Amino acid sequence: MSADPAIANPRSAPGQRQKKFRTFAGTIARGMVVLDANDRIIGEVDRVESDHIILVSGPGSPDYFVPLSLIDGISGSKVLLSGRGDAAFGLGATP
Repeated sequence: MSADPAIANPRSAPGQRQKKFRTFAGTIARGMVVLDANDRIIGEVDRVESDHIILVSGPGSPDYFVPLSLIDGISGSKVLLSGRGDAAFGLGATP
């Protein structure tokens, strides 16, 4: 675990609202833009839970998620997804 208390392991206790999350691909932070393989924005990171990125949703709207396995890379403030990254968009947050 990092000495920085703002960085969490995605498997941290439920209910914790962290700002940064360490993953196999690097550190993902709340507010990062998630792009599909065609550089289209599919959402913004709200949090990481288990092995999924949960995207920001509006009040009363369902959460949407993207599996971490679809990450192709992280560049600056962007999470880049592999060719099938947008295939997960629209799935409910219950993996």
